[in-house]
Amino acid sequence: IPLGAALIVGAALASTDPAAIIPSFKKLAFVNPRVKYIAVSESALNDVVGAVLTGVFLSLLASSAVHADSLSSMYAHLFTLHTGFEVFKELLYGCAVGAVGFCILSGWSRIKAKISTGGEADAALFLAVPLFCYIVAVAIGGSGFLAVFISSLLFHLEEHVSHVEHYFNHTIEGFMKPLIFMLLGAVVNIHDLLAVAPLGIAMGLLFMFVVRPLVVFATLSPFMVTKEKMTAKELWFLDR
Repeated sequence: IPLGAALIVGAALASTDPAAIIPSFKKLAFVNPRVKYIAVSESALNDVVGAVLTGVFLSLLASSAVHADSLSSMYAHLFTLHTGFEVFKELLYGCAVGAVGFCILSGWSRIKAKISTGGEADAALFLAVPLFCYIVAVAIGGSGFLAVFISSLLFHLEEHVSHVEHYFNHTIEGFMKPLIFMLLGAVVNIHDLLAVAPLGIAMGLLFMFVVRPLVVFATLSPFMVTKEKMTAKELWFLDR
């Protein structure tokens, strides 16, 4: 595999997270709901960071001044002043566009509260605004994923449009995700998959039982001795 291709694929796959299990959290009862919020936040932030990281590496590889001599040298470029400024600009523009998207959603919500109309147009609006935020953010050099995430994070889904949440949950969880995995399975060559299966399974087990537990405990264990008082059970749950 060419070094540049491995770098891009690694950055794109870095956002793999527990997003698929988030809907099951609604059926689970937590003594302290912060565990659920941490997992949901991890899912959302990983998507943004993975998208930004992929874009940065694509820009670096497209630049004639940067040569992919090794993975370590390419990652070293992430810590240069120029790259840091570009990442900051991408995040800043993404946040700004996301704030504009929030204003659109919030304004629509207030207008509907005053005129007391039905919610027929809500689904179309909640599809159009994220697409608008993504396209505008990318067009001006920002992070489209971050713009969509910020606009939705800031907007509080009020009671008179709560049916839209049910619509999206049913559409995405019941239709879109199964369809994506069916299409993915249909384009995979079984013989090619079997050839790399041993290595893939070994790497999966390594990340599941070694890398992730180490990362979780290294980053969250300090909170066990602060006022947050996280427990070992909570950390083990986040490991899995």
